[in-house]
Amino acid sequence: MKLEVSAVLQCPACGGTLAPIGHDPAEAVNGTLLCGGCDHRWPVEDGIPDLVFPRELEEGDAASRSLWDRVGRFYGLISSLTNFMRGVSGSSERGDLIDRLGLRPKSAALEIAAGTGENLLAMTDQIGSEGCVFGVDLSWRMIRQAKRKLSKAGRPVNLVLGNAARLPFRNGTFDAVLDGFGMKYYPNKNQAIREMLRVVKPGGKVVIKDLGLPESESLGIRQRLLRAWIPHFDEPPPLREIPDDVRDLSVSWYAHNTAYAVEFRKPDA
Repeated sequence: MKLEVSAVLQCPACGGTLAPIGHDPAEAVNGTLLCGGCDHRWPVEDGIPDLVFPRELEEGDAASRSLWDRVGRFYGLISSLTNFMRGVSGSSERGDLIDRLGLRPKSAALEIAAGTGENLLAMTDQIGSEGCVFGVDLSWRMIRQAKRKLSKAGRPVNLVLGNAARLPFRNGTFDAVLDGFGMKYYPNKNQAIREMLRVVKPGGKVVIKDLGLPESESLGIRQRLLRAWIPHFDEPPPLREIPDDVRDLSVSWYAHNTAYAVEFRKPDA
């Protein structure tokens, strides 16, 4: 984690400013971030700050973290099998999804539930070396896989361990925010969406992509298989959790109505 990255972060407990202590003066690889507001100390390990709050996770978040820490090593296989069942190419779907963010060179972008970093790779392709890409995830296993993948590809992405309902970033930091297949696992979806709106700039784009079914959809064989395979697969998009004042709200469905993309913009200041 480059030292200047700490200017983008904030304490998830109180919103205070974080400053590195105990770090190499050139780059923070291992050390501590100290909050100037509440004096909380947040560890940095292998360049990844651990900014999960609360430390004692709610039951739903704890269960999600445990799930992905257990199965994360098999994520590539799980993803390939899921895409096969959905009848979709992961790369083409990913390209369409990233295009929806409207990224430009020098943009600042965030992915929540970043997983093993596949979307982050595509985001850096659009933003270029002068932009800034962050990925946040609740699972250590997933985010370490992302670090290895991104390092091997030579992509400058900043990774953070954090909770979607308490994002450790300053207000209005990002031009676009993507939540990639994480929404179904959040116990407090309304709070997670409000956090996305808090950290995106006025007029900035938020895209939420997840597996799901339209509320009126009857289940075919494909959907029945996916419901048995994926927890909470048949959840509809979280439209009731989105504040009324967002702009340009839309919903699109993909791959035989097995996944949706909800898009909206933060109101202008």
